Amino acid sequence: MHTWMVSVASLAMAVAMASAQITLPTPDVINPEVVYAIEYGPVKSIFAVNTSRLTPSIELVYNMSDGVLTEPDFPLACFGYNNDGISLNPISPNGLAFDGQARLYFDAFDEMQGRSRLCYYSFALNKILFVQVLEDSVIGASFSQRLYAYVYLQEGLAGPESRLVLQVANLNRATGQVDKLSSERLFRNITEDSNAPAGELRFTFRGGDLAFDCNEILWASSVGDNGGFKYFFNVDFKQNVGQGAAFDYRLVHSDGINSGGALTGFATHDQLAFDGIGQLISQNSQYGIFSVVNTTTGANGELDEASSMVFYTNGKLRRFTDIASSLDCKVDLSCEMVEGETSCSGVANMLAPTPEGSIDCAPLVESCLVAPACDASLIEECVIYVPF
Repeated sequence: MHTWMVSVASLAMAVAMASAQITLPTPDVINPEVVYAIEYGPVKSIFAVNTSRLTPSIELVYNMSDGVLTEPDFPLACFGYNNDGISLNPISPNGLAFDGQARLYFDAFDEMQGRSRLCYYSFALNKILFVQVLEDSVIGASFSQRLYAYVYLQEGLAGPESRLVLQVANLNRATGQVDKLSSERLFRNITEDSNAPAGELRFTFRGGDLAFDCNEILWASSVGDNGGFKYFFNVDFKQNVGQGAAFDYRLVHSDGINSGGALTGFATHDQLAFDGIGQLISQNSQYGIFSVVNTTTGANGELDEASSMVFYTNGKLRRFTDIASSLDCKVDLSCEMVEGETSCSGVANMLAPTPEGSIDCAPLVESCLVAPACDASLIEECVIYVPF
């Protein structure tokens, strides 16, 4: 079967055709009720958290602190730092988002720095890679598998001039770098009127989280700190991004203006992620409470011990800065057969994604050989397109 391979490091179709395919330990294989999480505090680790009532567990995916000691090329920029430039920012990394294939994207930021640094964890390589500096400071993000886009809300200052702004960063599937950044500012507030006109939406977002379902509905929390709105809401994301379209916005639940970080029984002050069976999971990072969200009402059972859970290790409460969905939405692409040259195997026919393609295809992420060694001494992550 002929395939198209793209090397992340060389940014070219230059990977050995004889590469070994890797079966990735994605959550739907491990357990369908798993979400990804990155721990709060000075030790930076990524976990798969099983939120099932019958078999709750936390399994280590990758320890960033160990990676610094064992990997000579570990990207220190993928940590976040306090003002002293040495100690680690406890709420960074953040913006954890699974691409549905083989990467966990996240952003790192320093205590007083205004722009985040985009990184990702590669399941194929079992390592962290730095991508680039972003245009904004990102607090909470999710991933559109249809658009292959890292999506976040732009933070604004409290006040009557603050507006809701969705930032859509379309990423390159090979490099992870931003190909295009769209700022979406037009919304129809259909909370009470399904025929509401399009316009800018007054909104103060000062932190929260986002989670896409497989119907391209973006569910979001706005935590209410520092003058922000304490909301649970959704945005219909099926419109044409970057073409001036207006997005349908619906407020599901609003907490009182003075409720701050208090637990209210609703998913307004929480991290959000969908597990592998489509349940929306919330986690309150202050109290470490995991619960299932009723998307119709926003209620999440965080006040009910029988319907929520917390994790302890040796008497220590486990808290997580951010969580990420484990959904694989099985997004289809279109490819065409092209002739390309690989660094280790010469010229070959390969599948390449294109809007005009007539062959249904899907990307696979693998660990591949590259020139000049063409052996196990030089292995990189690559993307391969196969018939679907």
